[in-house]
Amino acid sequence: DPEDIFDILVPVGEGAYGSVYKALDTRDGGLIALKIMPLEVESGSLEKEVAIMKKCDDSEFIVKFKGSFIKDG
Repeated sequence: DPEDIFDILVPVGEGAYGSVYKALDTRDGGLIALKIMPLEVESGSLEKEVAIMKKCDDSEFIVKFKGSFIKDG
């Protein structure tokens, strides 16, 4: 459950597909950018977003992609 892993600290901004928050990863104490996207976004958009983030893993300009979660409710 992502709510057991991340503690949301403050909102950072809004993107095309969701909201971005500064959060704490309780597994390692690291600060992260957490994007929360509603399941109602255009079909395929969630998958495209995740695929792009995975490809940026070695970028010095983008934070490391740690994973994605689908949570009902």
